[in-house]
Amino acid sequence: QGRRLCLAAMAAGVALAVRQSWQAGPAEALAHWTTGPARPGRWTLADGSVLHANANTALALRTEGVAPHLALLRGEIAWLGAARGAVVETPHLRVHTDAPCALLVRADAQGGCAAARDGAARVAPAGRHGATQPLPPGATLHPWDWQGVDPWAFTEGVLSVRQTPLAVFAAELARHHARAIGCDPALAALRVSGTFQLGDLDGALALLARLLPLQVRHGWGGVRLAALEG
Repeated sequence: QGRRLCLAAMAAGVALAVRQSWQAGPAEALAHWTTGPARPGRWTLADGSVLHANANTALALRTEGVAPHLALLRGEIAWLGAARGAVVETPHLRVHTDAPCALLVRADAQGGCAAARDGAARVAPAGRHGATQPLPPGATLHPWDWQGVDPWAFTEGVLSVRQTPLAVFAAELARHHARAIGCDPALAALRVSGTFQLGDLDGALALLARLLPLQVRHGWGGVRLAALEG
């Protein structure tokens, strides 16, 4: 009984913290979404904009009463047609649109990144709304570098790369699947170019083996991209 009461109190505390962080109003509509491995999400919002959530993404979205406000807890979103004044917050960044645009934001342990298309935005460190920098159309905010990966391609269900190091490619592909994907250090710098279907891991790996001199090894620990024997 005591354990159940403790868990209930913790859940109430989390709910209160989330509500306070949004500065909720009476007209608020707050939705929480989580996508699984190899299962991206797509939603059309009331204003006609389209929100894509990459695999392994957790977010909360408030859409009524104020400008759309999205909390990206982990993963990556592409918000096509985001309204002027829309906000995306991550543990490290706060992105605010200055005009209707396509906005892409990733939250990761390295600090996250953002890109704008068809419109402008501004970026500030989380909790420091005054320290902003512009994000004009076509611009990308580092520190994370896509290294030849098309960041928008996941909205079409593909991983599109151009001269991308194999180690980066393997890490990007692994983000969409439940299995770990690694490569031998000797192969890490090999360059990959092509378009790979995210919903077909076996097909993507088979195509990779045709493009590069490597073999795909399956084991309990996941998939390993290894040098050819002999």
